[in-house]
Amino acid sequence: MIYEWLGRSAEAEPLILRALAIRKKYWGKKHPHTATSLHNLAGFYERRGRLSEAEPLLQRALAISEQYWGVDHLHTAPTLNNLGRLYTQQGRHAEAEPLLQRALEIREQYWGADHPHTATSLNNLADLRMEQGRYAEAEPLFQRALAIRERRLGPEHHYAAISLNDLAHLYERQGRYAEAEPLFQRALAIRERRLGSEHPDTLVVRKNYASLLRSMGRDAEAASLEARRV
Repeated sequence: MIYEWLGRSAEAEPLILRALAIRKKYWGKKHPHTATSLHNLAGFYERRGRLSEAEPLLQRALAISEQYWGVDHLHTAPTLNNLGRLYTQQGRHAEAEPLLQRALEIREQYWGADHPHTATSLNNLADLRMEQGRYAEAEPLFQRALAIRERRLGPEHHYAAISLNDLAHLYERQGRYAEAEPLFQRALAIRERRLGSEHPDTLVVRKNYASLLRSMGRDAEAASLEARRV
C-alpha cells in the first residue's frame, strides 16, 4: 500500500496479489483475513478505474464479512461503503443507495456522528446524491464530512482535501464557480505539499481546478496550471 501511496502502482499490485494468495492458502477462502485482502485488491483496481475487476472482489469480501461478522457489524461497513461507491461510479444508483446508507448507519452507531469513519460514509453518500442530481441533499452531507475531517484530522489532512475537492465539484456543477474556486485551491495546495506535484491524486485535483477555470472563461490560467510543476 505504501508503493501505491507513492504512485508506484506497478510495484504495488503484485504485492497485494501475493498477500491474497498467502491468506487464501493459510486461512482459507472464507476467512475475514482473506476478505481484507480481497477488499484491498478491489480498492486498488477501483482507484485505477478497473471497476469490472473490483466488483466481484468486493462482492466476495462482503459475503464473507456478513457471514462471519454479521450484516450490521462494524467490520462489514467498509466493504458496504466501497461496493456502494463502486456502484455509484458505474451509475447503478439504486444498488448503491442501500449499501451506503447501511454503512453510514453502522458507523454512526459504533463510532458516533463526529468520527472520521462516519465522515467517509457521509462523503460517499453525498457523492451518490450529487450523481443523482440531488444537489440540495448532497451539499450538507459534504459539508458535514469536511467539518468532521478538519476538526478531527486537521485542515491539512489528505482526507480533508478529498472533501474540499468533492464539495468544490458540487458547486461547479451548480455554476457556483466563486464558491468552488477557493476549495479547489485549498485541495490542490494540500495535495502538492503532502504528495508532490506529480502524484496521481494531485493530478486529479489539478485537472478539476483547470476545468473550473475553463468554465469561467480563464483558459490561459487553466493552461498555465496544467503545465505547472512544483
